[in-house]
Amino acid sequence: MAITYPCSFVEAAQVPLEKMLPQLDPGSLRKVKTLSNAIHGKVKLMADKDANNFVIKQVPKTASNQGLECPRNEIHAALAISQHLHIPNAAEVLFAKQDDKSFYLASEHCPNGELLSVIHKAGRIEDDETLREALSQILVFVQALHKAGMAHRDLSLENVLVAEDGGLRIIDFAQAVMVCGPEDLNSEARVSQSDGPPGKPFYRGPELATGGPYLATKADTFAVGVMLYALVVGTYPFLPKTSHVDNPKHVDLFPVEQAAHGRCTRLRQQLQQVNKNLAEQISPGCLDMMEQLLAPNPELRLSAEEALSHPWLTGAVSGLWPATDDAESMEDASTDYAGEIERMTDFSNSSSFSM
Repeated sequence: MAITYPCSFVEAAQVPLEKMLPQLDPGSLRKVKTLSNAIHGKVKLMADKDANNFVIKQVPKTASNQGLECPRNEIHAALAISQHLHIPNAAEVLFAKQDDKSFYLASEHCPNGELLSVIHKAGRIEDDETLREALSQILVFVQALHKAGMAHRDLSLENVLVAEDGGLRIIDFAQAVMVCGPEDLNSEARVSQSDGPPGKPFYRGPELATGGPYLATKADTFAVGVMLYALVVGTYPFLPKTSHVDNPKHVDLFPVEQAAHGRCTRLRQQLQQVNKNLAEQISPGCLDMMEQLLAPNPELRLSAEEALSHPWLTGAVSGLWPATDDAESMEDASTDYAGEIERMTDFSNSSSFSM
């Protein structure tokens, strides 16, 4: 079947979920507790007969199949990304099944919760080494996803979980979209906003404010830039148009006259407003990375591949941070920084995200 891009995973599927998923054996699962209510259905911590814990998203078959948040799209995408494409740092999907009323998507349990919760408690990440490790894991996922011709469209601190070993896992593929053939990003199709802008307001690039078609991969890397800023500073970098919060510490990062720029030139001014001492403590390389990830012009914004080669991540700039052997070593970097994550989750600092 020929695919016309952009398209959802539902549109590209050979068969519907009803014909594809095996039946769930009655009584095979035991509910431990309900973790949250999703837009469609519930998220539960479950256990099997051997007392192994995992997370299940239960979605009614009657749930809407339209719009940005499509539960059927999430199941198709999660199976493709985790089980078939084996995209690194995606939350592992254990199985997907169905009964007469619901679909069930089971994935690994990450007991440390959302990365957002970690930052809520820690206030911010002060150590460059931990920042680089966390960001590299997210970017390795994003790069692999984009190389496969796909975009996430809802990257956020809420959709990054911290696994038991301290490694990061990306979740929630309800808005995921196919934008081109594998390894063919030069022909990436722009995505319509007919169903509204993708992602969460605090993570949306300025190009989405026009309501026009956009490059979904560059929307993803802008969201990564927001995550990096939030990890470093402890607040979001800008106030979206949908927000009514009046915060005098926020400057206009994306004035119309700078829409064509390849970096966010007002970011330094923003940091000075938030905390002058903090602005002086941020590594020059980290600031440069943020400026380029948050570039107003999506055409000039860093791709995930370019970001992984940035000197701040590779350590190529002498005298500012320890050097690694080569750029490729970032992709193979150890995820063993559980001690740092554990230290952060023990912090009791109040969150500065609730503005």
